[in-house]
Formats: sequence, structure tokens, C-alpha cells
Amino acid sequence: MDAPIGLTLQLGGVAPNVIRELSGIYPTFVSAFKELVSNAYDADAILVTIRFSSDLSTVTVEDNGAGMTPFEFQDEYLRIGGSVQGRGEDMTARGRRPIGRKGIGFLAVARYCRQVEIHSHADRVVTFCESVVLEPQSSLPKPRRIPFFQGTFAHALASFTTVQAVRCEPAELTPAEYRQDGLTVELSPEVWRKFRGQSLIVQYAVDCRAVDLQATIDYDYLLSLEDNHNLEMLQDFCHIRLVPGAGATKPPSTRVTLHLREFVQRELQAPQRRGRVRNVASASGLDRFLWHLSRSVPVSYELSSQELERYGLEALAITISPTPFVIRVMDIANGPRELKRPLLGDMNVAALDSAALVRQPVRIESDGLAAQGYLFGFPQPIFPAELRGIAIRVRGVEIGKPDFLGVENDLPVKYRPFLSQVMGEIIVTEGLDAINAIMPGREGFYAENGQFQALRRHLVGDGTVELGVLGQVLQQLWKQRSVESSVARIVQEARRRGEAFLDVSQAITALSIGSRYGRALRRLFARSDVVANGLCHVPKYQIQLPGTIGDYALELSDLTEGDYQLDTEHNVVRLSRDAKMWDSSLYILGRDFDISLRSGGPGDPVCEIDFSANTIYLNWLHPTRSKMGDAMFVKSALFWRIAYLAANGDVDMMMDLAHRLLSFSA
Repeated sequence: MDAPIGLTLQLGGVAPNVIRELSGIYPTFVSAFKELVSNAYDADAILVTIRFSSDLSTVTVEDNGAGMTPFEFQDEYLRIGGSVQGRGEDMTARGRRPIGRKGIGFLAVARYCRQVEIHSHADRVVTFCESVVLEPQSSLPKPRRIPFFQGTFAHALASFTTVQAVRCEPAELTPAEYRQDGLTVELSPEVWRKFRGQSLIVQYAVDCRAVDLQATIDYDYLLSLEDNHNLEMLQDFCHIRLVPGAGATKPPSTRVTLHLREFVQRELQAPQRRGRVRNVASASGLDRFLWHLSRSVPVSYELSSQELERYGLEALAITISPTPFVIRVMDIANGPRELKRPLLGDMNVAALDSAALVRQPVRIESDGLAAQGYLFGFPQPIFPAELRGIAIRVRGVEIGKPDFLGVENDLPVKYRPFLSQVMGEIIVTEGLDAINAIMPGREGFYAENGQFQALRRHLVGDGTVELGVLGQVLQQLWKQRSVESSVARIVQEARRRGEAFLDVSQAITALSIGSRYGRALRRLFARSDVVANGLCHVPKYQIQLPGTIGDYALELSDLTEGDYQLDTEHNVVRLSRDAKMWDSSLYILGRDFDISLRSGGPGDPVCEIDFSANTIYLNWLHPTRSKMGDAMFVKSALFWRIAYLAANGDVDMMMDLAHRLLSFSA
């Protein structure tokens, strides 16, 4: 073959309306596009390059995998169900477990493209066997020719076809007993008589290294056909050219170019929403597409294997493919970038070291199913929201979107608010076969599949009584929230007391300078003859921290940030030793007073000040404290006592000064 040969292919056995239904299995463009990446993976590609045109009207996927022979293109790529029938092997040549075998083939992207161009070169010699029954004729004066290679590509590949052997079991014919003549085998009359009535097997090889496959599929035409159209007579939906290649010197490859429909172009061209973008849905169309693609193809995590092990995530560091698999995107605006699977989103990697992180390992080995990974419960809602839920990866591909396997509305009400804080990464290493367990489009699992039911029971139970691993995470988060609420109250009360003391100091200082009571206040705080004679004799009241809150022990620690820290691994709450929070002193007009809380009764004074010992006594068990609250009680008790002492018997002055102190605002 010296010049390209053009061919057309038929598509039979499926009605147009069925084709349209099959093309709609993939609900989004990225879910259909990932099938092209899966094809490259199954073809043992090491590098996949994705290129977008400047106007995003076309996208090209090129890989250095094994390429497609014309026969594979016709029998597996174009034929619905062909990949299921044609691939019986468990491993690829490079030891990968194939992703494919759903049999949707070329229809995956039909809904999103007007046309697809395919260029492929395979570096293989393909061997076939053709069986022919020799007619039992007695008179054969001339040599007889037996055709062994027929079909669409026979004429185009004739010059690259070689007969390797001719057998008539159990005997094998010698080269002297037959002769290849183009696409036929010529037998002499003597040989024919010898084996007449028996099956003759012709083994021949086609050197596909000598040609390049170029094909164009017209989706617009194919999907516009009426339902009563006879597809078996359809000749022009796919045009193929076999072009002379460079032979064995050219490496194998496949390049697929998609001519996108207008609605897909608009989606990719969508700008990023204004303001702070936390969810993927608010990102630009192209960034959104690439993020979802990186989550649905067999690429490694954004964290290296060493980093995953560093943060105790060894179960995610397993190797998906025995050989490298890299996806590189050639983005005109941002330059080349390699796709990695996002794991943390907006969360800093330090979140994996957080003592408040709930980490629940998952390991399943049951009835041919093996899976491992983790469920995480974070202290705060997870962003982007697209990371929330349990992601399940089979052969490196995420099946559907992360979710909670349908138990969201069945969970106890107290646990539901915490679902926004839970994410999971589960890697299935054995089981959940693509044909029997995974729905077309890889958008979910067949609910009746036994292995999926086992996986679901382990992860989420029945969603009501038995909650599986998810229930353990939710229970921990619920306990944390209860503990945090208790600790927050303790911290809040301590801070309010401190703020109340500060308010007292500021109010007295302000009125001592800018009011008519300034002289009286300064004179009072210069005295040392005023002493306490009641509360000083009452037992002290000790504000003690509880030893435990729920299942958590409570201890004071020197924290670098924050008021407290939850350590879920050791069930400990660490409270900050912050001096300001727990300070029990008060500075007023140049004097430092110690605050002494006393266990007085209803008949004891509310407050006393001993200027000789620089001590303020507060009746902490006085019933008015429970009614007013700690902060208001502190200010009210101190202001009334100071106003009483500063007024020195003047009732009007005492009332007015107390009112001014209580109404003071810094």
C-alpha cells in the first residue's frame, strides 16, 4: 500500500434511540471524558497529554500507550459491548488491572461532541486463524485458491499479510504443499484430495506496524437518525483512512481530538465567581473540569507517598499501577501542569496533625472484597464541599461522587449536622468487578451486588441502628462538640470575670480624672485605714476546674495559640495557662488588689475592700450572683462598695456615683 486507503464502517444491531440512551449514561462532560483517560491507562500509557484549543472548542488527548490496530478499533472501540467481549485478560502487558470493560466504547462522549478524530499507531503484528472445510470433490484438474482474509481491512492490509502456517489436524502442511497468493492460499489438486472433507486452518499475521489509523466519527449525524433507521445499512457514520506508516521504528500512540458542542464550550469558558471561592462549583469552568477530572482518574495523590506515611496515611500510599501514569494538561493560560488527586482542599496539611482530627482506619477483607483507607472527622466543615462524603476508588477510578451511601436521611438527628465535617478515602484493591458491580458511566454501584453490600455495611451499616465506621466518626465528633461546649463555657466564664475586673478599673480611672467625683475616688484609694471585718473570716471559695469532661481529662498547658486544644487520640482537653484568662488581681489607681472569693451566705456582705492588705473580698455564694451572672455581679458588687466608701455617708453622692460607674462604657 503506497497511498492512504479510505474506508467506511457499519454499525449494526442497535436502534438509534438505544444509542441516544447509551450516550446519556454519562451525566457530565468530565464523567464521559474520563473514559478516554481510562482507555489510555488500559493501553499501558505512561504519559497522557491533554491540550485545549485557545477558544476551548476542541480538546485533544494523546497517549503513548499500545495504540489501536484497525481490528481493535472496529471490534472493541466501535462495537457496543466490544470491550467486554474482546478483553478476557486480567492484566495488561505492563501488569495493570484494566479499568474498562463496560462496553460503551465510542458512545461515551457522543452527547458532548459534534465530531471526534482518532489517530492511532500500533507496534504489533496481529495473528489470526481462519478455518475452511475443503470440499470433497474427486476431480480437481487445477490448483484451488482458498480465501483466508476477508472483511473491511483485507484489501488495504494485503501487502502486510503473511501466511505463517497451514494445518489440517493433526498434520501441518509443508511450504511445498501450499502457496500464498495475496489473500488466498493455493493448494495443488493432490493436497486437496489428500485432505478433502477436512477443516483446513490458515494461520496468518498482519503487520499493523506498517500503517497508521485515522478515523473520524460523525456524532451529529449518528444521533440525528430516526428511530426506524436501519443501522445495519449505515455506511457513513465513521470514515477510516489507513495511512502508510514508518514501520517498526515508530513508537505506538493514540491521539483523540474532540470537537465540542457549544454548550460544553460555554461550560468550560465560564468565569470564576466573584469573591472568595471555597467550593469547586464557584471556580472557573476549566478549573472545575480539571478538578473533577483529577478526582476521577487513576493518578496519585497531591501528597507524595512519603508525606502520606509521614501523616500516618499508609493505607493511601499503595501503588495503583506497577508503572508510572502521568496526566499532563497543556493549558494555554497557566502553562503545563500535572494532574494530582486533591485530598485536603482548603485545609492545610497541618490539619492531618491536628489533635482534634478524628481518624478512623478502614480495612475490609471479605468474600473476595479487599479495601482499605480512612474516614476523617474534622473539627470544622470541610471545604471545598465537594470533598465531603466517602470517596470509593476501584482500580484508581472514583466511582460516582463522594456521598454517604444513602444513609444521610436515616441517621439519628443528633449526628446529621456533623456530616459536613466528614470525608473518606477508600481504595478497593480486590473485588467490585466493573461488569457485575459498577453501573455504566461509573456513577455508582449496583445495590444488589454482594460485595458492594458488604462494603456498605462496613462503612455505614444500615444508617439507623448499626452505623459502621461512619457511626464511630460521627459519635466522636458529637462527643467533641459536647466537650467543646463545656470547655467553652469554662473559658468564657473566666474571660468574663477578667473583663469585668478590667471594666471596673477603667470606669474608676475615668471618673477619677474627668468627673466631680475624682477627688473623692483618689482620696479613697490613697487610704490604708479601711479594713474588712466580715468576709475575711468566711472560708475561701475555690474555683476548681473539673477533672474530666465526659471521657476527656482536663489539664492546664502552655498552648502557643487558642484557649484550648482537644486531643482525640489521648482523650485529653488542654486548657491554656493564659495569665489574663485566670488572673485574679485588679489594678486601680496605682494599687494592685488581690481578688479573694469567699463562701459567704445570704446574710454576709456582698463585697468588702481591705485597703490595708490590698485585698478585695467577694461573696461568691451570694444568691444575687446566680441571678445576675458572674460579670454583672462582680461589677455591681464592687461599684456599690466603692461608691459607699467614697461617699463617706452622703447617700445622694453614693447613689449617683454608683449609677455613673455602672453605666460607664469605655
